[in-house]
Amino acid sequence: MKCKICNTENRDTAKFCNECGAKLEPQLKSCTNEDCPDYGKAILPAEAKFCPRCGYAIGGYVSNNNERNVVAMDKEVFTVEGVSFTMIAVQGGTYTMGATSEQGSDAWDDEKPAHKETVSDFMIGETPVTQELWQAVMGSNPSSFKGDMQRPVDSVSWNDCQTFIRKLNQLTGQNFRLPTEAEWEYTARGGNRSKGCKYAGSNDVDAVAWYNGNSNRTTHPVKTKQPNELGIYDMSGNVYEWCQDKWCRDYNSPRDSGGRVLRGGTWFDDARDVRVSYRDHFAPGYRLDFNGLRLAL
Repeated sequence: MKCKICNTENRDTAKFCNECGAKLEPQLKSCTNEDCPDYGKAILPAEAKFCPRCGYAIGGYVSNNNERNVVAMDKEVFTVEGVSFTMIAVQGGTYTMGATSEQGSDAWDDEKPAHKETVSDFMIGETPVTQELWQAVMGSNPSSFKGDMQRPVDSVSWNDCQTFIRKLNQLTGQNFRLPTEAEWEYTARGGNRSKGCKYAGSNDVDAVAWYNGNSNRTTHPVKTKQPNELGIYDMSGNVYEWCQDKWCRDYNSPRDSGGRVLRGGTWFDDARDVRVSYRDHFAPGYRLDFNGLRLAL
């Protein structure tokens, strides 16, 4: 946000200028959906990601801050140590989580019972965290499968992910985190654009997932399979993705385990275990060559 007194650029949410101390006037957004009654009206707050009138994802203004740049109405690109990554805006909603009908007899007992969950608006990584981004933040690459820095980082524990996220937030001034399990599944299912697919974006596992039927027992660069309904890649297969939650043995049980949830299945798994409702867990200190992460915000 630019100060009208001294022309200094400030954070988008700043209330006073960091340079001269002048009070900043809020910079409002407008809906970009031409079918919305509020189209073109600058009436939405700077932090709005969706129009409350029509539900359309909005982008708003572009910041001159090198660490953050709005490039599309439902995406934001962040840059750290010269490496850029994209976050996708996901509009919240209520959905049925777990062993829904399209999962059929493939569903395990820990996916039951199917039940309603509600999530608020959030942002999630377009891809799993790559080796390139991990290297930029941490200064090292722990992955077992090297050779292309666009492969997802692997061999990271839940504890390692917390360290990575703390350093990333220090570098960017943001509040990145791991997604909750409910956010993760909502995203994998396509959010409010869901077509009810068994895998993340398709009923054809080969179209969207690297798994043991096509992976040649290795990870693969991100974005080499089709995205899901939200334009998000690799939520089925490639690497497991740590979630913030503790494990529960089924959805009627408390989350009282010391283990942490992983989602999405891996290059090592068969098709049954890369479905959108499939879930697993490990102790937070485990480092395995199919464990990775995806950011939320």
